[in-house]
Formats: sequence, structure tokens, C-alpha cells
Amino acid sequence: MKYFALNRDNLIGPAVEILAPLGWASYGLWHRRGTEQIVELARRGTDSAEIDALVTQQWNNTSESFLHHVAIPLRRYGRGIDYSFQRLQFQRGNLIDQAVKCHENGNYAAAILLTFPKSMGLPEI
Repeated sequence: MKYFALNRDNLIGPAVEILAPLGWASYGLWHRRGTEQIVELARRGTDSAEIDALVTQQWNNTSESFLHHVAIPLRRYGRGIDYSFQRLQFQRGNLIDQAVKCHENGNYAAAILLTFPKSMGLPEI
């Protein structure tokens, strides 16, 4: 897949400055070309609602495959070092997987509620 990572300093900073206030968080895998276009539109003064809609469209179309891989890095943390920490990370990954399934089914409220415990480090569903 082309244009898949925000790994250049000249794009990460501006993307975070624009997207974080809108509630979007990056974990490293974003559609690069689409994000460059969104950053350029924001610099031109495009309305926040329109930018939010463009990011939503990007995630529901171009970057949809990234959603299936978002929990993979979580499951690597603590491997071979601390079993209880690794177990906690697997549980957090499971929450993310469930949130992705809810998102794909259009149940966005449930996806958000499943994501909050992950962000707080809680393994419970």
C-alpha cells in the first residue's frame, strides 16, 4: 500500500496540530497522501467540520484496512519480559478489536465506549 505512514517530522507536527483538537489521535498509520491534502486544506482555512468529514471519509474508505491492525502493537508490549503486563496489553488489544467491529457495523457510540477503557489502561469491558 502506498502512502501509509506519518513518519516524517514535516507532516506529523502539522497533522497533530490540526487533527488532535478535532478528537483524532494518530498511532502512526495514516493515509499519507490524504493527510497531506487535509493539512493543506487546513492551512488554506477550511472549516473544521469539513476537515472532520474528510478525515472520517478517509478512515472509512482509504484507510479502512488500518483499523484491522491498530491493536497489533499493543499485543507486543511486555512480550518475554513481564507476563502480567503482556496479558493486560492483550486485553487492551481485545477491547480495540471489539471497538473496530462496532465501528464497522456503524455502532459508533459503542466503539467510543470500548476505546475509553483502553486509553485509561483498564482491561475490563
